[in-house]
Amino acid sequence: MTRFNPSIAFSAANGNGNYVPKPAPSTPCQQRFLYTSVWTAAHDQVFLDCLWDLAMAGKLEEGGVIPPEALKRATEQTNLIMKESFTCSQNRHRVEKLRDRYEIFRYLLSCPEVISDRWDNTIIAPSDFWERVTKTYPLAAYEHYGDPNWSALLAIFGPSNPSVHASSSSSYEGNDNEVEKIERPDRIVEIDGVLQIPSDSA
Repeated sequence: MTRFNPSIAFSAANGNGNYVPKPAPSTPCQQRFLYTSVWTAAHDQVFLDCLWDLAMAGKLEEGGVIPPEALKRATEQTNLIMKESFTCSQNRHRVEKLRDRYEIFRYLLSCPEVISDRWDNTIIAPSDFWERVTKTYPLAAYEHYGDPNWSALLAIFGPSNPSVHASSSSSYEGNDNEVEKIERPDRIVEIDGVLQIPSDSA
């Protein structure tokens, strides 16, 4: 069986099963919305890896709830590896951006216009779909490439992933009052069996 190639898209219009080249992306690249000069792709990867390790160790609560001690640990590890001094408050916002990224990609996978490649988590859709969805949700800019960290995001934020176990209440009693429990908001709703993101949560 030939492996699905994300660089080409199936054209149902020609009716003969031929493949046609995927058109050039017309929307911005997602990295424009994810990274800055301070928080680079490398910082993002290290922080995500730290959260992934905590999820695999059962240190996160089900549904992507990050206990204070887990956030503190991920922050310390990221700072050590990247030689930075990010605070738990700053990284709490990073967690929310990662959560949005998870919700958006999950939403896109549910859209009937989208064809996904499970091998490398790339997704393709018509150009007008990308133009429409990225106007509302900039983080949906997956027209250029997919999300190579989807497995990690699913392990961290997935509502029923077996690797994420409910934990007891936090015993962390540090003085950093910025460290607080991060609850998972319900950003996605299901209407008539279709996952949707309310416009007021974008």
